[in-house]
Amino acid sequence: MKPNCQAIVTARKRRGWTQADLAEKAGIALRVVQDTENHKVVNRGRRFHPESMKAVAGALAVSLETIVENDLLKPEAVVAEWLRRALDRGRDQCEQANQPYTTTHLLRTLLRIPQGAAQHCFGQIGSTESITEALEADLAEWFPPSDEQRFYDFDWPDLADFNRALKIASAVRRATDKHLLYAVLTGQSETVKKLRARLGEMTINKLLEAVEEYPDEKPPGWSNRWTPRFSPDDDTASTHPLT
Repeated sequence: MKPNCQAIVTARKRRGWTQADLAEKAGIALRVVQDTENHKVVNRGRRFHPESMKAVAGALAVSLETIVENDLLKPEAVVAEWLRRALDRGRDQCEQANQPYTTTHLLRTLLRIPQGAAQHCFGQIGSTESITEALEADLAEWFPPSDEQRFYDFDWPDLADFNRALKIASAVRRATDKHLLYAVLTGQSETVKKLRARLGEMTINKLLEAVEEYPDEKPPGWSNRWTPRFSPDDDTASTHPLT
């Protein structure tokens, strides 16, 4: 099994553990933890024994899928239809602007889902508006009007974060914005690195805790009462539910 190094580091630090603490609680050698977190296991093409990965997951109280990047773990979950429509809309807007699709675009889409996981969880740390503004500023800086920028078409399974979200949601069989947000925040994109620098590790840990506590599914009747649409301050947003 191929470990997700960043996910392991994040989960360990959130509990205030040292590498030695994790090794002791998981019952594995300290060198294994050190090599893994320093990407030596991955860079050398080595893989964890499945039982070791299960021990690490058990010690950290997370699902195995959360800390594993393994092609042998086929995604079992399906994406919630309303989430796919929201993602498609965000991709369409990116294509209209002729911008290469990035993790920043993906996180912006999640933050634009009213009453969604991103708005709720960032709201728990009081950063929804400031982070949204920062993402918009990043996009304006990275992709100024130019004939050189270009949108490249893709399918969602082409994105690593999307596939990880499916694996994370395998236990509930239906991936929502919660699972995609968790996959993004535990990834290694430049967007997330900048986010960590802006918020600090302590705030990031609180954010991840908020995501973990967010329900896997919306409350009963939620999808019947309301269909996600983009915020009214988005000048390309429709005033009608996504179709």
